[in-house]
Amino acid sequence: ALEGRLRQGFSAADTRAALRSALRSATGAPSTAGSGSGEAEGGAPPALEIANAPDGTWLIRLDLTDAPPPARLTIAFADGAVSLAGILPEGFDADTALVRGGGALRAGLTSGGKGDPFLWRSIVDALGALRAAIDTMEGTATAERIALTGTLRPGYDDAQVSAFLAARLAESDTVPSIELSLTETAASEGAERVDLLSGRRERLTGGAWSVIAPPPPGAELTEPTEEN
Repeated sequence: ALEGRLRQGFSAADTRAALRSALRSATGAPSTAGSGSGEAEGGAPPALEIANAPDGTWLIRLDLTDAPPPARLTIAFADGAVSLAGILPEGFDADTALVRGGGALRAGLTSGGKGDPFLWRSIVDALGALRAAIDTMEGTATAERIALTGTLRPGYDDAQVSAFLAARLAESDTVPSIELSLTETAASEGAERVDLLSGRRERLTGGAWSVIAPPPPGAELTEPTEEN
């Protein structure tokens, strides 16, 4: 009788089959699956199953479950909203992720995967804050890699977004690689933006970005208004 969760990459069904085969090969005795094996529901109590097992037969009770899948997100930015789909790690529920993502939309988002909740909170926080710089974008995020493609708002470029993500994730034990393919949009004289790293609102004047006013204490990044 075995009970537990398997390591990543092992199948519960294959493991049960392999154990039955190993017992037959080693002893020549047949085997039968008891209730709780994951192959049948209900059944007799364990003591009764053992008493009724044919002589010379292995009674196998295997309650094995597969390892949780690695956490993974699919991200989409459109019309000023962020959509999140995929699976979050155990300890980081989907509803909390939507709030931390700045009111993100749920598109098939669940939790219970394998991963570091602290890292994934940082990833979701950073993606939510990117709304200030993004026009449209889609991509994926794993614990090893964040890949994003799309179009930026005027005044932003790949280097700024990459530096911002790296800074937000720097305190994590494992930092994903960042792969960006973002199209820049030229900014016209007088355009405004929010600097991703400092949070300062800036205006393009004479071909250079100058600070308009420092942000109030504790202010979050906000998108430039349409008239700006």
